[in-house]
Amino acid sequence: MAKPKFDPDSAFKKIVSKNQESETIEEAKDSRPSKKKKATEGTKQMSYYLTPEIIKKLSIASAYSGKTLSNLVQESLENYLDKVIEENK
Repeated sequence: MAKPKFDPDSAFKKIVSKNQESETIEEAKDSRPSKKKKATEGTKQMSYYLTPEIIKKLSIASAYSGKTLSNLVQESLENYLDKVIEENK
């Protein structure tokens, strides 16, 4: 069986087309709105333990409202804490 000859032009075209393809993918990723940037502006990441029931309720409320889980939790806590503070003044 004869060994195929190396074609430098063909190899170059394959490399260039793969680079152009990956650049196009990267450009598409960059043009999408980033959820992380919106969620992290002016906020600090914290961890808390929640029951499965609360997680389920948050997921349902998030689906109904169209808000992210982070935004929903933040708004809910703000409203609750404002109420508690106002009651205890």
